[in-house]
Amino acid sequence: MIEAIARDRVAGASHKLSELSTRQTEILRLFASGWSAERISDALSISTKTVRNNHYQIKSKLGLETDAQMVWFALDAGLVQARVGGKEPP
Repeated sequence: MIEAIARDRVAGASHKLSELSTRQTEILRLFASGWSAERISDALSISTKTVRNNHYQIKSKLGLETDAQMVWFALDAGLVQARVGGKEPP
């Protein structure tokens, strides 16, 4: 049920992806892939605070309230693929 609510909130919202900067889109993709703020900051050579600030700005720009909604948005926009059983897609 929670998944259905989250999916309804972001359905059709992938057009909003253009409101994000290239860096914010990358942070969204990594976050939705399960990466922590610390891992993202290491990979992108930016501070953890910058990652967290972008995380907040992403939610604000997209009109999202929760991290689950961010993940559903990324799935809907095609930034990430769903994993079955916690395994990477083939």
